[in-house]
Amino acid sequence: MLYINFVLFIGYTEVSNDKTIILILILILCVFMFAGCGGDSVNYEEYAGRYIVTSVVEDEEEYIDYLPMMGIEAEEIFIELKANGNFIFDISAMAEDEDPIEGTFKIDGESLIMTVDGVSETTNIVDNRITYEDEGMLMVFERQ
Repeated sequence: MLYINFVLFIGYTEVSNDKTIILILILILCVFMFAGCGGDSVNYEEYAGRYIVTSVVEDEEEYIDYLPMMGIEAEEIFIELKANGNFIFDISAMAEDEDPIEGTFKIDGESLIMTVDGVSETTNIVDNRITYEDEGMLMVFERQ
């Protein structure tokens, strides 16, 4: 076997060409392994859409059937997730003094983390369904 030896300037050691090629291949492999690290790998387009309220429970009583009697359509109460990572949470139909809430969101596994003015609220998102609980009221939103 014919080896072409050259000096590798790490410790001034002579290394065979085969070992150098293996070292270079290992370094290239490491670059590809870590290329995707550190970034947000969630595809927000997968979650984008309007999620309409399908259940409102407070004190163990379901209120969704009462909405039409109050002149409120379920479609007026929604969370809209946008592909750019922004959201709108609109419950103004239930509380006239409330403006729609706008902010950013992140997905971490089954957690939906919504942030408004630096304050984050974590809820669940599973199978196109968002479950949101606030002050004893449980609201379920389903993607339309």
